[in-house]
Amino acid sequence: MGYQEARTYALLEDLLRSRRWSLNNVILFAVSSISIALALFHIFVAGFGTPESHSFRSIHLVVMMVLAILYYPTFRSSIRDPFVGDTPGETRRRQIGFAIDLALIAVVIAIQSYVLFDVEALQAREGIPSQADVFIGSLLIFMVLETTRRAVGWTMVIITVFFIVQTLYAQYFPGIFHAPSVSYERFVDIQFIRTDGIFGIPIFVVSTFILLFILFGSLLIRSGRALSSWILRYRLPVTVPADQPRPRFSPAPSWAWSRDRRPPMSLPPDPSLFR
Repeated sequence: MGYQEARTYALLEDLLRSRRWSLNNVILFAVSSISIALALFHIFVAGFGTPESHSFRSIHLVVMMVLAILYYPTFRSSIRDPFVGDTPGETRRRQIGFAIDLALIAVVIAIQSYVLFDVEALQAREGIPSQADVFIGSLLIFMVLETTRRAVGWTMVIITVFFIVQTLYAQYFPGIFHAPSVSYERFVDIQFIRTDGIFGIPIFVVSTFILLFILFGSLLIRSGRALSSWILRYRLPVTVPADQPRPRFSPAPSWAWSRDRRPPMSLPPDPSLFR
């Protein structure tokens, strides 16, 4: 069986092609709007700097969890599946799943509201979390596990739960897993309040660097050859002396349009690259 390419449509394209409004199309529009808003937010942050780290990372995480809940719905195999099933029982089942999704989104929004209400006071309680901090942190850990299950699968969830149990009861584990146990309050404090757990370096790298590369790659894929050709045809110089006006375009050299697109070995280096 040979390789065949199939045209796939984005959620917003499906919405524009249907040309009618329904509950399913409203969800498609919501997911598309949230995704575009998140992309614009990260582009703005990349150009003008990130806000307070805990708030910025929590916003990124919460929006991604909302998208995961909507994109991987309960009791439906895809976000494009209609709410009306083949039987009344299947329709009722899908409606119950949608109600569960809305409840989980409400929990996520409540968690974020708690974090942003007074983030400085929350960080001041580092090491001495209150009962409310422990409760909200427990909800956040549960929601991270749930959205991970939807997006990745049970394998990652099982591995994560194993190491959570190992952290809390490490003194009962043998071999390399044996270590001093950690109290549940301290565990939630590290994962929720500090920037060493859920809001640690991985989510910082994803929200500031990796997501921008994903956006740029998606833009190239959706635009086809037009944008790629424009980038190769008109490349901006790396540096421009301060006393000279910045040129609008810098045409690419002739070798850039050759078949292998490799510069000749005798091509001298551009002096502006070393300034």
